[in-house]
Amino acid sequence: RVQPEGGTLMYTYKREPNRDWTLVGEPTKGDYDPRTRPWYKKAAESRDGQWVEPFLFATTGVPGFMYVKAQRNAAGEVVGVWAVEHEVSHLSQFLSKVKVGERGQVFVVTSSGLVVGHPGGQTTREDADGKAAVAVAQGHSDTMLATAWAGLSKNESSGAASFSSGPYLVMAQQFPAETSIDWRVLVVVPEDDFFSDVHSQAIVTLVVGMLAAILAAFLGALFASRVSSNLRRIAGQLDRIGQFDLDTKGPEVGNSVVREVNEMRDTAERMKSSLRSFGKFVPKDVVRELLLSGAEAELGGRRANLTVLFSDIVGFTSVAESLDPD
Repeated sequence: RVQPEGGTLMYTYKREPNRDWTLVGEPTKGDYDPRTRPWYKKAAESRDGQWVEPFLFATTGVPGFMYVKAQRNAAGEVVGVWAVEHEVSHLSQFLSKVKVGERGQVFVVTSSGLVVGHPGGQTTREDADGKAAVAVAQGHSDTMLATAWAGLSKNESSGAASFSSGPYLVMAQQFPAETSIDWRVLVVVPEDDFFSDVHSQAIVTLVVGMLAAILAAFLGALFASRVSSNLRRIAGQLDRIGQFDLDTKGPEVGNSVVREVNEMRDTAERMKSSLRSFGKFVPKDVVRELLLSGAEAELGGRRANLTVLFSDIVGFTSVAESLDPD
């Protein structure tokens, strides 16, 4: 209560449940004049209740905020102001118990960047004159809050409620319009809290993929080696067939998982068998000469000087007639 002679009397009242307000102790005198305070002037200028931005309470020196409304007489004159004080420490204590993921935190800031609620209670700072003042989000000692505020300043114009700011994901939400409180709740979570599992899964996938690629390359090389080994053996057989060398045995061609390789092997064996039969009626040297010369066998002949030997065995005909055809 403001005294006519100056100064104020401070009264403390207490109310028990279901009882009226009762005075606690005696009023104390002081030189504090609320009429000079910005919150009193703001209430006196309006007929509606007003929220006052956070400031340091003159009586306690701790940061807080107020809801104020002027009390007027019948003539409309201001005779006093009702002021409900809220210390931000209570809000900070509440935020300290809010868990968001593993390392996420929740902050409450005003539209101008004053820190109303901080889970670590960091709501004050020293101003340029070295005096205590309400902390501001811009350049705050808490890197998470300062980074989130910088991101909010950049993304607020776009109306984005969620955005990325540095290594953090930020979700910003304004207080409901009906409260008339122009504050924002900032939920800040390190990106690693969301994507650590994704990153670890990506690393596992990369390692598994590399191992699978190495295994595939090894199996492919082994498969190609086995196929090429059989192909080299078949090529060796075909080369000997081309020289009409049907008696020399090369490395045996085993069964392959590739059907075409097995068909080539079987075809080469049939070719060798056919040429062996042909060699029983035509001298091998003649066939070999034809194969090596690359000339195609055709009807006709050529003139040459030859020496021919005719021979006979005495009694061969009578001997042959007495034998079986074999």
